[in-house]
Amino acid sequence: MKKHIHHIEISHTSPNLSGGEKALIEILRYLSHNESFVQTVYTSESGVEVYKRLLKESASKINFVTIGKKRVEKIHDYVAYFSRIPLSLFFLRRFDNDTEHIIFSHEEFLPTSIFSYFLKKVNKTAKWIVFFHMKSPSIMKGFEGEYTNKFQFPSIRIIRYKIEQWIFFALTKNNVDRVLTVNECYDEFLKTKYNNLYTLKIFGGEPVHVIKRYSGVEIGEHGSTEKKYDLSFMARFHEQKGVFEVIDIINRLKKVMPDITIVMMGGGVKRIEDKFFEMVKENNLENNIIYKGYITGDEKYNILAQSKIFLFPSYYESFGQVALEAMKCGLPVVAYNLPPFAVFKAGMVKVPTLDNVSMSEEILKLLGDKVYYDKIVNEAQLFAKDFSWEKTGKEVEDLLINLK
Repeated sequence: MKKHIHHIEISHTSPNLSGGEKALIEILRYLSHNESFVQTVYTSESGVEVYKRLLKESASKINFVTIGKKRVEKIHDYVAYFSRIPLSLFFLRRFDNDTEHIIFSHEEFLPTSIFSYFLKKVNKTAKWIVFFHMKSPSIMKGFEGEYTNKFQFPSIRIIRYKIEQWIFFALTKNNVDRVLTVNECYDEFLKTKYNNLYTLKIFGGEPVHVIKRYSGVEIGEHGSTEKKYDLSFMARFHEQKGVFEVIDIINRLKKVMPDITIVMMGGGVKRIEDKFFEMVKENNLENNIIYKGYITGDEKYNILAQSKIFLFPSYYESFGQVALEAMKCGLPVVAYNLPPFAVFKAGMVKVPTLDNVSMSEEILKLLGDKVYYDKIVNEAQLFAKDFSWEKTGKEVEDLLINLK
């Protein structure tokens, strides 16, 4: 009997990709080679455009259901985001009985959670899998304070995130058949949330599955590998990514190396972008910070290969896919010592969170000590070699095939 996988991700509101959306694309690509699977993706109009473009020929094997128009996104991201909740309910339908159906939620956000919940209620015999990517921070600490124990005045965004994740757990707790997560640091937390899950008996007492080799990098031959940049940065421009820490770190490094350069790839929240570029001008860093915007594919890997060190100043992450990409391109990574980064056993130099003095010192050590630099580079490449999207896809495929 064929299995119909209904991939739900209807929160997408930009041309950029989050780590979870990147994972969805790679899972779709891998599963498209299995002829016993039928795949349908429920996402926004902007999501359809991005996924089709990045999936390339694999997109022809996948069905897309569009929920939400781009013209609404132009009004405001939040308007588009929340309007998809009532809109999605018009796309509820009963599945046919000739196929085994699996609802696969790829995020914990409200539009996806609510639609998936009601889709499961309409189709009681369908299985429901949820993908948990990241625990929301404390309301009183936020992204910056969670791992530094610093008080942060509660923001509307953090409160909304916390409420949405609470709703996610309330909707899924007694209704899902499996919980997937990307990092072992969430294992115990999730097991406490799903300790009464009725599927415990079916799965031998383990409702939560931590993907062993999550993420990966498939890169072709680089163009020029001449080291044009001292540092590189790649992330969405978001509070948790530490984009403003870049300003402080470069200012410190510039005192020792006036011509220090960092190439930055990414984009995202316009409010964050505007503030960042304003700070660049205020600190006279226009010649030190080279902004490339949102870049994907071979061009992204070429730029990484032309860099010496990957700067990863995020103070809140679920896993850190970009660190693996940098490592595979031959870059040592310098990052804050976050609990989720325990997965990186080598190739990453870790300093206390928000300790930009130590961050700068480690960067200068790498740039000034070739023996030490080469050692970390070799460790990084060896570590990253063990990860691949093919391994992730195979692990997810096995779970789908054996889901009872």
